[in-house]
Amino acid sequence: MSKYIIMDSSVGECEGSLFADIKLKDENGKIIYFTLIETDDKPILYKTNMRITHLVTEPDYDPEQLEIVNATKVVYKGENYNALFDNSHSFEPFSAIRCVIHLIRTFPDCLIFSQELEGKCIDEIDIPKSDVEVSFQLEK
Repeated sequence: MSKYIIMDSSVGECEGSLFADIKLKDENGKIIYFTLIETDDKPILYKTNMRITHLVTEPDYDPEQLEIVNATKVVYKGENYNALFDNSHSFEPFSAIRCVIHLIRTFPDCLIFSQELEGKCIDEIDIPKSDVEVSFQLEK
């Protein structure tokens, strides 16, 4: 398994939706972003090579670009998080996904946690379980 360093992260709210992303760099220098957008507790997870939060936060941004990203970069879209946790082995590194879930589910209290991530290895961070992760585990 590759080692991923957190370059930065962001979290916020726009028009009733919450969003969080995390920028990772692997040991070969490849950049990966995981972006999570949650509306009415329904998550959409993206995996891209560039930051895409501006597609949902800037009202004058080209909607065609958002359609392209939605058609090609969505790795999970669901009514809840259960299937995402069920298929955690499909996502590397899953700890990055747990991190963006934690950022969204604890917003705005997560801002200090978010600031402390930069420069750390994602697998060496103690990421608290989010409410949706705890609920999922209780259901199993």
